Amino acid sequence: MYNNEPYSGSTAPGEINPQRYNPQEYTYVHGLGFTPLPAVARERHALRRSANSIGIAFIGYLILATLLPSLMAALVTVYLPQFRYFNSSGFLPDIIYQGITFFTTILAMGIPFAIYAASIHIPVKRAIPLKMPELSIIFPAVFICLGASTVASVSSSMIQNILSNLGLYAAGNVDALPVERTTSVLYLINSVLLPAFLEEFIFRGIILHSLRRFGDGFAILISSILFAAAHGNVIVFPVALVVGLCISYFVVRTSSLWTGIIVHFCYNGMSIFLNELYSAVPYEFMLLVDSLVTALYLILGLISLIYLVRTRRDMFSLKPAQTLLNGPAKLKTFFFSGGIIAVFVIYGLMALLNISSLY
Repeated sequence: MYNNEPYSGSTAPGEINPQRYNPQEYTYVHGLGFTPLPAVARERHALRRSANSIGIAFIGYLILATLLPSLMAALVTVYLPQFRYFNSSGFLPDIIYQGITFFTTILAMGIPFAIYAASIHIPVKRAIPLKMPELSIIFPAVFICLGASTVASVSSSMIQNILSNLGLYAAGNVDALPVERTTSVLYLINSVLLPAFLEEFIFRGIILHSLRRFGDGFAILISSILFAAAHGNVIVFPVALVVGLCISYFVVRTSSLWTGIIVHFCYNGMSIFLNELYSAVPYEFMLLVDSLVTALYLILGLISLIYLVRTRRDMFSLKPAQTLLNGPAKLKTFFFSGGIIAVFVIYGLMALLNISSLY
């Protein structure tokens, strides 16, 4: 817990405060009665509770993300007569679809994780730190993340090649920009602006900061793995993981979620821009353009990295974790919790369903 102690220290040894008693925090010892668990066991219980709570929030998100779009589409066809004829065909105009996506994404992601944050009593200012970071860190962070994503894309290409050799294909998560102007604006909001705020609030805000009590490095790693898994795509996973690690690190080092929002916004914006650029470039020049973009990302990322190393000596160091459990024990406790196992099974199935045959 953050702002409240769930167990009272005012009772005598062996006695239990009935109003604050949690059986998971006590063990029975013959001759002594119920005594508190050792500190390392309490820490393990706390981590497992956090893992299960995060898992439940993810499952709640998946349920809402499945049900809300259909429900909202049904409401549109009922209360807006001009769209009623779409009900029989099962398709709504793209502009309506983008509007539904906007509202259902906010509700589906926001509600479960807001409940999670409230349940652990984490202060809002701690979960979502919004002080303005220094521009001298934000700009290099953007280029470092772009450069790192280019390196990670090699793994994505390898996975795609392996699938191709097996006669399989996995589509990415970037769609073509709609032709109609209003629809394209809504698409950009849903693909660039909304994730930059909403996903940062959840993954680099609530999840990351709720786990920092178990160590900054652990919180950065776990929040990034969950962020990558949430894409439900084996091709996107390596890039999302690396970008998540970069953004999480800079959010921790700058103590500001604005860093993550700005970097995420720039990354998503460049992804949309490059997707449109590649579709407009003749096929014979596509490899050349891709090579130039890759070289530019790597050069700017390397220059930014050197700049931060030379100007900020302690930029790439984290405080050691003040925990009783070591790293492997924390990872084992977290990933073998029931809620997290369920989440990875579900997202694993989603990733498999996203793979289709080339023939």
